[in-house]
Amino acid sequence: MYISTDHTGLYEEYGCTFWKTMQDAEGNDCRIYRMKIENRDYSAILGRQVSGTIDRPMGSAHPRHPDMIFPINYGYVDGVFAGDGADQNVSMCLAH
Repeated sequence: MYISTDHTGLYEEYGCTFWKTMQDAEGNDCRIYRMKIENRDYSAILGRQVSGTIDRPMGSAHPRHPDMIFPINYGYVDGVFAGDGADQNVSMCLAH
């Protein structure tokens, strides 16, 4: 996975490593990070209803980057872990 950003010190916390600096579409320098994605078997939950926790509601600011506002509900799937060992992130729409 590759991420293009102007942030420094954020994506390293999630297991990404700095790769190189490139120019974006406007010609500005941006930092490119990369992270190896391990093959995970999610067959037990794909296509099934799971429960999750919204820890960053729509419209809230990122706790360390207040200029980053979440446009949708964001959280994690309860009891499911991602390749980096952290909770599996998820963007959520609430069903009524």
